[in-house]
Amino acid sequence: MHFTSTLLAVVAAVISLTAATPVAEPQGIIASAVELCTSQYLQGRCTTIITPTGTCVEFPQGFHNDVSSVSSLDEWPCNLYHDDHCTSAPYFFDGEQDVLPTHDFNSVICTAPTN
Repeated sequence: MHFTSTLLAVVAAVISLTAATPVAEPQGIIASAVELCTSQYLQGRCTTIITPTGTCVEFPQGFHNDVSSVSSLDEWPCNLYHDDHCTSAPYFFDGEQDVLPTHDFNSVICTAPTN
């Protein structure tokens, strides 16, 4: 009888701990968006690409080596790269960049801001 009452007390304690412990909901992939334009001041042909945080995203066809302005639509910090694989020297921007120093960018990595 003592064993049964002890076992019931342990089970009750485990259940109460389990019920009181909050479970974190899965966050999934966090993503932002970047607008690319072929002319300065976000003019000309433009497209918006989705940029999962920390992931190199290659520009779509028609925008390789032909980007003159960009905007991080969520104002995330981003780096532009001249190559397709985000390995060349980066050019940093966040928010709107109306005039880029060159137009021959081909890929981007953005990261969620740390607050």
